[in-house]
Amino acid sequence: MDGSPLDPGVDNRAWHALLERAGVNDARLHDARHTTVDLLYEAEVPEAVITEIVGHSTIGMSRRYRSRGNQRALRDALTKMSKLLTVGTEPDGPQPLTDA
Repeated sequence: MDGSPLDPGVDNRAWHALLERAGVNDARLHDARHTTVDLLYEAEVPEAVITEIVGHSTIGMSRRYRSRGNQRALRDALTKMSKLLTVGTEPDGPQPLTDA
């Protein structure tokens, strides 16, 4: 590297070629960055480390990249609700609710 600006098109073309070779749906390179941030938060990596990994200048920017909120909290809440709805059901799984 000689200190001259990097051409973002080089990375972009390489990304799309990689997706094509892998046989997966096309996606923006920027979407991979959002996914990386989401996965790092989900893995409970400290925010300062996430910010460093993805090259953001502030933790606040990394927080804005979180695309779906706190997935673990949502999953835990839905699991708790599911347990409330299935209490007393048969061993083979939940039974339909009736108007009893």
